[in-house]
Amino acid sequence: MFVAPRKLTQLRKFCALADDDSAPNISDNYRDMWSAVLELAGAEATLNPELHSYVGERNVLKLIRNAQNWFNSKNQGVGSFLWICTVLDLDPNLTRTAMLNGDHKWMQ
Repeated sequence: MFVAPRKLTQLRKFCALADDDSAPNISDNYRDMWSAVLELAGAEATLNPELHSYVGERNVLKLIRNAQNWFNSKNQGVGSFLWICTVLDLDPNLTRTAMLNGDHKWMQ
């Protein structure tokens, strides 16, 4: 479920903020790690059967609800959805909509 650098570039084209260099200057490894967190949360929130086979049937609804709550949270602390969008220079509204609707055109 890792967002490869090529996929991150496509995600940024699909959901990027204006090209204004406002995103923090971070290493590729750090960017890749937070991209993977974003992709995993999207998979959890959109019923990815491959992922859910590992957590068991009883935990699936809780996992989905927690992931959806994370995407909709107003929290801006480290590791929050809004913080990750800032770090990756993504528009939170476009990214949230794409991820929660399972619209992964940026991954193709």
